[in-house]
Amino acid sequence: MEYNEYLEECRQLFKAFEKSQGKMLTFSIEAAVDEFKTETELLESNFRKMQIMLKNKKEIEPKQKLLFEKQILRLLKFLKELSTLLPKLIKNPPPEAKDIIFIFERQHLFKNIFKKHLADFSKI
Repeated sequence: MEYNEYLEECRQLFKAFEKSQGKMLTFSIEAAVDEFKTETELLESNFRKMQIMLKNKKEIEPKQKLLFEKQILRLLKFLKELSTLLPKLIKNPPPEAKDIIFIFERQHLFKNIFKKHLADFSKI
């Protein structure tokens, strides 16, 4: 996987992630959760591939490489958390408003880190 390919795939998945959030807001919860599951799996795969690639690349400055590695680790941590939180939205009894708000807050943090990662990564 090359840098441009990685960036393009991540940008597409970011847009898909936002569309899935929109579905949650229109109460298409089950469809949104299914889409999030697919998106999180694809994102995790991309991040893990990039982790491996970064370890083998010597042309990236060590400081930049460390930044990308830390960002990817944080993103993977959020993906793991979201993958455990989202299925709770479709369980009976339905989740309380505070639970839904908490999930949106976590998604918002994930998106902020992801945006920063894409911006930083596009500089190389």
